[in-house]
Amino acid sequence: MTMKPGFTAILITLALSGCSIQSPKPSWITSSQKDQFTDKTSCTIQLAKYYTRTSAYTQTGEYYPFISMVDNQLRVGVRSGGRALIPVGDVQLRIDSNPAWNITTAETPIDSSAATNYQLPSYTNLTSEQQALITETQKSAMASITKTMSPYTATTGDKAQKIIQQLISGNKLIYRTVGLNQTGSTTGEYDLASMKESLIAGLNQCGIKY
Repeated sequence: MTMKPGFTAILITLALSGCSIQSPKPSWITSSQKDQFTDKTSCTIQLAKYYTRTSAYTQTGEYYPFISMVDNQLRVGVRSGGRALIPVGDVQLRIDSNPAWNITTAETPIDSSAATNYQLPSYTNLTSEQQALITETQKSAMASITKTMSPYTATTGDKAQKIIQQLISGNKLIYRTVGLNQTGSTTGEYDLASMKESLIAGLNQCGIKY
């Protein structure tokens, strides 16, 4: 199968039974991976743009809701699609008539950053307290930049769990990115009711409680 330019394929486990000659309908797709350098494991449930019987495709410049369990940390948010990942910025999710969820880059967990290994050069004219203060300031600034430029924006903990509960019981999801002047499509909408079965299957596969 030839992949369209600007798209990326996601290997999937679909909660479907039987076969159909019709084009697959949108559904939550589940994939697992392990980083070969850090051994960090992740299990992700994500929506996409185009579906085939064996794969799902996202497009560069567009954004897609996702649920992920990364080393026992639950994440819910929106991520960049396609092969060329771009920053997402702050996002909003709304399920049915419930109040919209605002998810910011500030609350987004980061997996790796130069800030974590940053070491300030030693200056003889600075006291140890001054060096420690400058080092911490530099680390915070670099962490903030990393979150702002992240190809995903997500929340964790109780907030993430509440969003999942609404996704399970909801009928319609709408979402958008806010705060960044992106040129691509920044809004989306999905029929949740028709995808409930695949969502439940993905949550079970990833070991996410609901």
